[in-house]
Amino acid sequence: GAENAISAATLAAVTHTTPRELRRLIMDERKRGALILYQPGGRGCGYFLPSLDEEQARREVSEFYNTQAARDAATVLQRLRPPGDF
Repeated sequence: GAENAISAATLAAVTHTTPRELRRLIMDERKRGALILYQPGGRGCGYFLPSLDEEQARREVSEFYNTQAARDAATVLQRLRPPGDF
């Protein structure tokens, strides 16, 4: 669960990869069906597997999905903005 999140920097160091390579590896695993979640932020952020507790796992997956959807929406809006418009 989220309480066991490991930072990207720590995972990259442990796996002897760069942060970019780590993100690629995680995306590859997700494409194969692995449910690897991410919690953004300062302390306690990082990658983790869903909790073994079904209710907590549902919350974690839902929070991950909502965070990703918000990031995607912000990216789309930013790309639709005319150049020079802040």
